[in-house]
Amino acid sequence: MENKLVKKIILDTDMGVDCDDAVALAILLNKHIAGEIEIGCITASSTREGATATVQAITNYYGVHLPIGAMASPSLECDKINNYGKAVKDLYGTKDSSQDAVLLLRKTLAQQEGKCTIAAIGPLSNMERLLKSGADEISPLDGEGLVREKVSEIFVLRGILSGIAPSVLRLRRGKQARVL
Repeated sequence: MENKLVKKIILDTDMGVDCDDAVALAILLNKHIAGEIEIGCITASSTREGATATVQAITNYYGVHLPIGAMASPSLECDKINNYGKAVKDLYGTKDSSQDAVLLLRKTLAQQEGKCTIAAIGPLSNMERLLKSGADEISPLDGEGLVREKVSEIFVLRGILSGIAPSVLRLRRGKQARVL
């Protein structure tokens, strides 16, 4: 995947409730394998049991090994709904990740060359926490600065950012991020 024209993607997903996340991940993994995109990391925007284990099971199926981050507590109300996360974890014997999602997002963004696209499915808890994160040993930039520097587009399927000014999402030529 040396091609500089290959789009870099970060996926943030609330895996374990409905099928849109599994289908989106499968599509991205197929494109990653074909060399059409490069997935930098995958983070779970849910603390439900099996969320990251399901991501791991799906990536294992495709033979792709990627960093996977888990959302830190507190849990969201929707995390009580677990339609398949725990079942997949139990069936395939994968384990939930202990890697903090926001730290993984910061690390992935700071280390990448050029800009990437973030696709966020579900609650935007990780995105909100990323934007509110401060400078640290990973990057001298705070979260908002890191996103401005390293993200060209953010695609959102559902989600709410509480307390984040809309101007933070004006990333490309002064236009607000697309909302699907």
